[in-house]
Formats: sequence, structure tokens, C-alpha cells
Amino acid sequence: MNNLKYLIYCRKSSEEAGKQLQSLETQETMLLEYAKYNNLKIVDIIKEKKSAKNEYNRPLFTHMLERIKKGEANAILVIDPDRLMRNLIEGDKLIKLFETGSLKEIRTRHISYSSMESMINLIDEIASSTKYSRKLSIKVLDGNKTKLSKGEYPTYAPLGYINIPNTIIPDPERSHYIQEIFHLYSTLNYSLRVIANTMFEKGLRSRRGCKVSRSSINILLRNPEYTGVIRRKGIIYEGTHQPLVEKTEFQRVQDILDGKCTGKKRTHEFMYRGYLFCEVCGCQYTASLKKERYSYYYCTNGKGLCDQHKTYLPEDSAKKLIVNELKSVQIVNKELAELSFDLYADDLRKSVSNQSHSHYSIQKQISSIDQQLLTLDKYLLQSKIPQERYDITNKELEKDKKVLEKQLKELKPQDAETTLELVENIKSEAYNVTEMFNDGDDEVRSDLLKSLLWNLKVQNGKVASIQYKMPWNFIQKLNKSDDIETWRGTPSFDRLFFLNHLFIYEMFFV
Repeated sequence: MNNLKYLIYCRKSSEEAGKQLQSLETQETMLLEYAKYNNLKIVDIIKEKKSAKNEYNRPLFTHMLERIKKGEANAILVIDPDRLMRNLIEGDKLIKLFETGSLKEIRTRHISYSSMESMINLIDEIASSTKYSRKLSIKVLDGNKTKLSKGEYPTYAPLGYINIPNTIIPDPERSHYIQEIFHLYSTLNYSLRVIANTMFEKGLRSRRGCKVSRSSINILLRNPEYTGVIRRKGIIYEGTHQPLVEKTEFQRVQDILDGKCTGKKRTHEFMYRGYLFCEVCGCQYTASLKKERYSYYYCTNGKGLCDQHKTYLPEDSAKKLIVNELKSVQIVNKELAELSFDLYADDLRKSVSNQSHSHYSIQKQISSIDQQLLTLDKYLLQSKIPQERYDITNKELEKDKKVLEKQLKELKPQDAETTLELVENIKSEAYNVTEMFNDGDDEVRSDLLKSLLWNLKVQNGKVASIQYKMPWNFIQKLNKSDDIETWRGTPSFDRLFFLNHLFIYEMFFV
């Protein structure tokens, strides 16, 4: 089939970025490599960001068919058939092109459709798959709604509960800690930091055996499901599970978190001082209190050359600037984040397993060398080998042993589950960081600032630039991509750098 002229068609759904495993660039690269290897003649590459669920929604697809009718090409190369079509109307158009002879072949990297029979089978497979997928989605949604209407808990239980069929029950190991956390915070005498440390000392651990961080406790205190209800997509359903917290106590905790309850002495520590800088002169912002009530931030004009010190930034305005900027590090595509986390978890567990095997293998080789050295000494004492041969062999063995000991030292032990727990904590914070900062008390906001922000430069009352700490600058970059390979495929050095900063983050801010 040397007369075949191919159009490469790449598609990524704009609606399902989190489910799409291959970006347009990835599809293009893979197909070009395949075409080169198989000596296929490529006429053009078409890349489209549209959903194929509905007909008449893909102008580039329609234009591609017109080009095939005109004879510019007579074959299509695609990464997978479902990238090409997912509805019968477009399938019918492709069949008509086969009937007229304008289209000779549809090819993927694994299979070729070059006859009318294979083409009809392909359409049937796509139709059956789409029908099944839609029916399954409807069933899942209906099933979840039915469960929720009955008060059945549909997903993984929050900390303090465990799952049993159709509902959740108090966890005998952890439920009393949850009750104590709500009680301590409701007294207005304990900060989140103190509660986190107290609970850790008393024995509270996450399901993976790690410390429950301050941010996790903040999220926990905001969860109404501890009062016996179920919250899904902003809707509250009556649950059948046993409450751990009375609704009156839960509401009091919400009032404290929202700053509606007095009791904590308010001090003027000027929370944003140390983070705000002038874009024009580079000087740090200072702050002052007006009428013993209102805080204002302004450039110190330390170099005497800047007019920005004349512009005052109220504390509420500074907070709004930061909240707006935090949107760039709040994970919106949770589905993609969960998928990449699962893939990363698999990779990490395999890596740790391989590392464990390597550790064992190296230790075994060192033990073998030690045994050979003992045998060598024995042979020398018994005059079974000459001194010269002993010296040469002993030197070689000692050299090999040093190399192995160096390799063993470089194999730093890593606990996969502890690392995953830490990444899970960061992920949970990244899902809710703007809400936590906006709704949290001064302690929560202060902790978040320490953990995620180096500086924010201001000019004329607006953000000129912002610099995040690790791992938040890493998350900011990820948020700009909907490619799963970008989310999971960091080089080993970058990933190690990322994990090191995660542990530093845990040490100082969790």
C-alpha cells in the first residue's frame, strides 16, 4: 500500500482533561515515530481540542474529511479509534468515504482498518463502548443519589470512622481523638498547633501511621459529616452514621474559625509584614496601626528614591491580593491530581521495592568479599599462597568492597508510605488552600504564609510578581498543564529535590 497518503489526527477533549492520558504533543510524537519506523507518507498533522461525544462539534475533523474527498489524502493515522469518533453520525461519514474509495485505511499503532467489514466492526465497537460508558455513568450517578437519599455513606470514610457495607461507624482507635479535638478547640484555649502536637503525643496517627498536621485538623474541624450528615457537592444529606460531635458544638467551632467568637486576645503582629515588597525599589513593606484598629502597609522607601510609600495598602486589601494569587496553586483538576498521585504511588512503591532488593544484593556481595578476605588470610597463614599473590588479591577485594560500601551508602532508605502520606497532606491543602486562607483564623493564615510564600511584590496597590516556596511553585507549574505525563513524569533529580523539600516542609510547618 505504497500509494497511501496519511493525515495524522490528534484530539484531546477540552471537557475531560483529567481523564485524557496523552496530550496533543504526546500523540503527535508517538505517531510521527510510528510513521517514520513504518515508512508512512504523512501529508499533514491535525490537532484538535474538542469533545467527540456530540456531532458537529469538531470543525477540524470536518475539514479533514473534506480534504480526503478532494484527494489530498486517502488514509488516517490516529493514536486510538476513540480519538477519531465517538458518535454514529461521524462514523457514518467515514463509512461513506470508504464506500466511495476516497478513504482507504484508518490505522492506529496496533491495528489497521482497511476493509468495509473491519470498518463496520470498528463503528460497532465504538457505538457499544459509548453506549456502555454512558449507561455506566448514569448508573453510578443514580446509584450514588439513591445511596445519599437513604443516608448511606458512598465513599471513603473520614478520619475517625471506618467503612462497613452501606455506611460508616466510629473507628474504635481514633474516634475519641476527633471528639477531643472539637472539644479542645471549642474552649478557645488551644491553637491548632498545640492541638496537633497534643494529639500526636496522646497517640493519634493517620491511617498510614503519620502525624495529623495542623492543616488536616483545620479541614477536619470544617467537616460537618462528624455531626451525622453527608456533604456532597455543597448539598447536605441526612446520614445514618453515628455522630461524633453535637451540632451545637460543631457550630461553635465554626464561629471560632470564622472569628465570630471572642476570647483570644488579638495582637497586632502585622501578619503580612515580611512578605510584601515594593516592585519599584525592592524595599520591604512596613505597617502601622491607625485609630488602634486598622492596619495599613506601605513601602519603607529605604533608598529615598521611591514614590510608592505614598500609597497605603489596607490589611483587608493585602489579604484579597494574596487570596487571588493563591488560586494559581490551588489544584482545580482533582481528577488528574488523584490519577497522577495513584501512578506516582505505584512508581514509588516499585522504586522502594527495587531499592530494598539492591540493598540486600549489595550487602550480600560485601559479606561474600568479607568471607573471601578471611579465607585469603587463612591461606596465607597456612602458606597455601605466596605473599605476592596475597597482596594483589587482597588489594582487589578491598577495592571492590569500598565500591560496594559507597553504593550502599548512596542507597538512602526511603519509607514509601510516609512519603505518600506527606504528599497526600500537601495535595489536601492544595485542594482547599484559598478557602483555608480566606476562612481560617490568624494562626491558620500565618502558618500558610510561612509554608508557601517567599515574597509578593506590589506596585500601585496591585501584585507585580509572586514567588512561592517548594513544593508550591512546583504545584503552580503543574496547574498550567493538563497532561498526565507532566504531572507524574518529573526527572529523578527534580523528584528527589521535590521530596527533600516536602520533608523540610513537614519538619517546620506540619
